Order: sequence, then structure tokens, then C-alpha cells
Amino acid sequence: MAGMATHVITGAGSGIGAAVARRLHARGDDLVLHARDAGRAKELAAEFPGARTLVGDLSDPDRLSWALSHQTLPDRVDSLLHSAGVVDLGPVGDLTPKTWRHQLNVNLVAPAELTRLLLPQLRAAQGHVVFVNSGAGLSAHA
Repeated sequence: MAGMATHVITGAGSGIGAAVARRLHARGDDLVLHARDAGRAKELAAEFPGARTLVGDLSDPDRLSWALSHQTLPDRVDSLLHSAGVVDLGPVGDLTPKTWRHQLNVNLVAPAELTRLLLPQLRAAQGHVVFVNSGAGLSAHA
């Protein structure tokens, strides 16, 4: 039986994203789970029977358009839940441009690009885009 709503979720494999995916799956909603690669997509599909997957590497946002163009996107997206994220903690003096770029790509550029690519489906459903963030950053230590 088809669910009430369709949700695209990044970061459904762990943490907050997994908790949200479990709740929506239990409710009977349709899930489209984003995975970084085909192996991870298989794991997510096994964990959430009936869920669809989309594969694309968030650390390489320039290739997301190409990756999604080779996959079947949902007709409508009621919510796009960005819960994937990375953090490389360390003193600013020790962080390289490569480290900064990786964090900015996964946490900022890729979510913006994924949102752009799914705008027609979000608009069709008058859907919502939700950015989920850990509260850990509120009490980061030096």
C-alpha cells in the first residue's frame, strides 16, 4: 500500500536521519533514501523494506546532477530531509583547504544542489525542505 507522503532523506543510515526514517517508515510513508554509493543503497533498502534509494556522493556536489539524471526520481516530494553531515574537528591552524572543502560540500553545497534538483517535485507537492543539524555544535570545545 502506498504511503501518505513521499520523503527524500539524506543520512538515513545513522543518527537523527535513521530515527526519522524509522518513524516515517513505520507510519507507512514512502521513503526515498539517499546513499553515497550502490553498496550503501543496498544496505538501506534492506533496512527499510519498500523504500527506494537514490545514489550520489554528497562530497562531490558537481556530479549530483549527472548521478540523479541516470536514476528514477519520485514524481512528487512532500519533504526533503537533509540530515547527512560531516565534521572534522581540529584547531583552525591544522585544518587544510581540502578539509574545509569536504565539510562545506557535504554540509552546504550538496544539500543546496540536491534541493535545486528536486525543486520540480517539491513544488508539485508543495513540499518542505528541512535541514537537520546536531546540537553538538552548540557546545563545541576549543
